[in-house]
Amino acid sequence: MADRGRLVLFLIAVGVHAALLFIYWSPEPKSLVGDEVTYLAAAERLLRGEPSAMDLLWPPLYPRFVAAFLWVGDGSLWTLQAAQTLLLVLSAVLLREVAVALIGPGPAPDLVGFCALAYPPLAAFSHYVWPEVLHLFLVAVMLWVLAYRRTALGWIAVFASPWVSPSRRRASSRPSSRCSSRRS
Repeated sequence: MADRGRLVLFLIAVGVHAALLFIYWSPEPKSLVGDEVTYLAAAERLLRGEPSAMDLLWPPLYPRFVAAFLWVGDGSLWTLQAAQTLLLVLSAVLLREVAVALIGPGPAPDLVGFCALAYPPLAAFSHYVWPEVLHLFLVAVMLWVLAYRRTALGWIAVFASPWVSPSRRRASSRPSSRCSSRRS
């Protein structure tokens, strides 16, 4: 795709993000609901030096990610939104590169990157306190490693490990005796 076409797609994506941020913040900031409240509370506990108190169903990395950007931004969600939007941009670039590796150069990989960046629900995820964009970035990195660095597959374990908390890793390495004890 010509540079002019890429610029038009990029400007459309910027427009989608700007519109969604306007909706988020105007006339008043969106109220946090559901999982957002849980992640924010866990991040605030971490900032106070307390454990996150998240059970095993929650991704262990995300409250730490939120806490880091709340700390950088002095409690502002803007820094978290900026970081997650940057991760979405990086994810789009990585997914575009994976598409180039799979199908070769041309307009299709550019459209893959554009769709990852400008799809409104995914763009909105980068503005909420939700882990989807961080997880998409980690998956995009793993796909990129598979496409370009097949000899470095150990890196996939590095990027997959944030999804598994230490207690989940220990639990999955032990045989489960609960089922057998209930049957007897």
